[in-house]
Amino acid sequence: MCNMEQIKNRLLEIIKEIRGKESFEYFRNSIEHYVLGTYMDSLDIVELVMRVEEEYNISIDDYSSWEDLFLDDVVKYIKNKIEV
Repeated sequence: MCNMEQIKNRLLEIIKEIRGKESFEYFRNSIEHYVLGTYMDSLDIVELVMRVEEEYNISIDDYSSWEDLFLDDVVKYIKNKIEV
C-alpha cells in the first residue's frame, strides 16, 4: 500500500516524463499551487490518467475533471481509489 507522499512523488515523476524535464522544472516550484490544467493540456491529462490507471491498477471514470484539480486533490483521489 502506498502512502500519500509516495503517490505524490510518483505523480511528479510521471508529470515530468509527460511534460519533459525543462517544462517540469519551470513549473516545479508552483505545481502544487495551481490546477493541473494550468500546466498540462487535455492530451497530457489523458496520458497522466492512463499512466495512473496502469501504475495503480485502478479505473478512473471522469478524467476530464482532473484539469480542475490541484495535485493534492489528485493524490487524495488516487489514495481513496487504491484503498477500496
